[in-house]
Amino acid sequence: MAINREESLGCHKERRSRKVNILGMVLPWWARWARWAVLAALVIAVGLTVWIKGVSHGEAKIQAKWDQEKLAQEQAYAMVLSKHIQAEADLKQQAQTQTGAFNAQVSNLRARSAALAAELLKRAKRPANGVPAPTAATGPACLCTGAQLYFEDADAFRGEAASAAIVGAERDDCVTRYHDAQKALTK
Repeated sequence: MAINREESLGCHKERRSRKVNILGMVLPWWARWARWAVLAALVIAVGLTVWIKGVSHGEAKIQAKWDQEKLAQEQAYAMVLSKHIQAEADLKQQAQTQTGAFNAQVSNLRARSAALAAELLKRAKRPANGVPAPTAATGPACLCTGAQLYFEDADAFRGEAASAAIVGAERDDCVTRYHDAQKALTK
């Protein structure tokens, strides 16, 4: 039995033009497009919902991880800062101790100088004409000892000796502070 091509096309056309939905109703062309549009909108809405949930969940994970890292960094910074604050307090205490020791040493030197000045008041004053009295030994072989100095000369030497001792103490203090600073920097 030969099937006519036109008959088969007509049958096919009939089937094609008759789109039936689930309920057995024939739908107009716009309803078919609307059905696909609604289906596409549903797929997009579900996809967006899943994506948004995933992104927000991912953001929450990332935020939590970042907060943990930030907290760890802050704790490490606080620990380093407290060590530096403690080291600074130790250095200040050491500097105050050194300053106290230096001041005590200078006070001691000044007190000794004042005591020596009081002792020197017992010495003879230089004669008014400024020429010393003749002695038995004269010439370059004759040397003057400290006991033979007049008050004015001995007081001048005492003042210079006290100044030199204070400068020496300042130098020793500076050297000590320099070495302490070097030790603190190499820690």
